[in-house]
Amino acid sequence: MKRVLNLNPCGVFLAVGLLLGASSSAFSTVYVTGSVSASTSNVPLQTFESQAGSGSLAVDLGSYIRLGVTHKQEFQSSSGYKDTATEIAPTPNYVEVYSRTHIVSNSLDLTLILYEGQIFLPYLTLGAVVKNYRFDSQEEGQLSQTKKGIVGPVPNVGGGIGFRLNKDFTLKFSFTASPGLAQKPGEEKATSTWDRNTSIGLTYQL
Repeated sequence: MKRVLNLNPCGVFLAVGLLLGASSSAFSTVYVTGSVSASTSNVPLQTFESQAGSGSLAVDLGSYIRLGVTHKQEFQSSSGYKDTATEIAPTPNYVEVYSRTHIVSNSLDLTLILYEGQIFLPYLTLGAVVKNYRFDSQEEGQLSQTKKGIVGPVPNVGGGIGFRLNKDFTLKFSFTASPGLAQKPGEEKATSTWDRNTSIGLTYQL
């Protein structure tokens, strides 16, 4: 896996803070958003759980364009069973396997407001994201293993819709997708995949 520059989340938000302080007259509005998501799925011999949380800052670049940075952390866990049968010992033998993934991502995104109504605000997002992965896996009767990897910068695309609650707060439902890595229980290597996330968030307009 290719190593690239790791974007420190503190540095990202410090840079945005300096930008806002130095250019307060150039931007009319600042937006602070927090979002969460959670999911659980069960398939034969496997259970998957995911929890995520994120925070972002954005500023207006025009009437319908916003520039923002987002820091996100996600925890995924998978448990199931693996058949260790081989050609030499073909008798089925299932052992329990477990994996846990911690993903830290930092993105820089442009948001295009498609329509700014009194209640509804549909929008699209396009940007770039850097992701740091930590994979912890354990197989029954064996020591646990830890692997790390970095992906990015890679495209980050998505969209959603906002519902104005009042002049200060907007409730947002959003979807994002970007290239990433995944490692299933019992697998030796992480594989390329597309990370897809649906979340609900609340934006405060300063």
